Amino acid sequence: MPKRPDNVQRPWIVKRDKKEITSDKTNKNTFGDMSAFYNNSKWRSKRAYFIRRNPLCKLCGDKGIVKGAEVIDHITPIRQGGDMYNDTNLQPLCKVCHDKKSRQERDTIVYNKYNMLP
Repeated sequence: MPKRPDNVQRPWIVKRDKKEITSDKTNKNTFGDMSAFYNNSKWRSKRAYFIRRNPLCKLCGDKGIVKGAEVIDHITPIRQGGDMYNDTNLQPLCKVCHDKKSRQERDTIVYNKYNMLP
């Protein structure tokens, strides 16, 4: 079978620097990259088990609204010392409530960082 030469130039393909291909670690959000934790099998099975046992959003339920949970949230964030797998540190939330809670946590951290609060 014929073999393509290794040094074939293809002018229609844009050449990229190696810097562009590697991930930029300076462009991360305030909480850093937790994808390794959230993609591991232990967390995924814990999440599936927890959401089966707690199928409704806790914050919506506190307001008297019945809405299905989509996200398992850490009550005390992992970055602040919260336990990763303990049920007492987990709560089921809908995406809207989770995004609202995460935004408030992020804003608090950024506010404390710029105002030098502990």
